[in-house]
Amino acid sequence: MISDGRILPLSMVSAALIHAFNAKLAAEGSFPEIDTAILDEKLTHFGIKDGEINSCILFEKQRRNEIYNLLLYQDGDTVLSAECGYLLTAAATAALSLPGKTGLLFWIGEDNTAKMMAKIFPAADPVIDIVEMELPL
Repeated sequence: MISDGRILPLSMVSAALIHAFNAKLAAEGSFPEIDTAILDEKLTHFGIKDGEINSCILFEKQRRNEIYNLLLYQDGDTVLSAECGYLLTAAATAALSLPGKTGLLFWIGEDNTAKMMAKIFPAADPVIDIVEMELPL
């Protein structure tokens, strides 16, 4: 739990909440519609506040031995907030259960996000500047 919100895995978030969140993202032009069928259920998490999704970290289902982060998002924030830190930590905790040879790749858009990732995954190697980090598990 964080303050008056909660971080929940994909399996605990209703289709109605995700539908409303899709509408909000479409209105902002932030991201194409979220297709839950392609998301990894262990790693994907949502921040819920006042009964609505206000943040998320989305991962694609595993293909070959790699899982890709699709989006790290929070309403109206351009800097890494505490809530995004909780989302990253939830994903990191879930990643511990992945098979040993799975590569976990994050798309990183900001220097603050890159710094947070380096703290959570100190063994991660940047692949291309700060845009992508591969996390060998």
